[in-house]
Amino acid sequence: MTTNIISTDANKQLESVIKSIDMMMYEMDSIKEAISEAAKSLKDVVDISPADIKKIASIVHKNNVEEEREKTELIFDIAEKYLGKSNNVQVEDEPEEPEASVVQSTLFQD
Repeated sequence: MTTNIISTDANKQLESVIKSIDMMMYEMDSIKEAISEAAKSLKDVVDISPADIKKIASIVHKNNVEEEREKTELIFDIAEKYLGKSNNVQVEDEPEEPEASVVQSTLFQD
């Protein structure tokens, strides 16, 4: 194990920063819980899941409607391709690997 030698002053600063970050993390946890509770508070009022409410709020906060729309469209296009309902997405076929018997027969050739 490596031993780092830290001066007393640097050690005090490090300890202070770690405690500060720790407190901010507790605050973040509290805020995340408050956000979840706020989203859940509407479940009897609107027919939108708390997860969707949080996603909507996130999109509004980041102001990235078009970026999220493009991501979602890509996800649905790919899903539809695999379900055989769309040809909008082209997926390159991977080259087929030779069957095991073919590989074995070429391995033992003189």
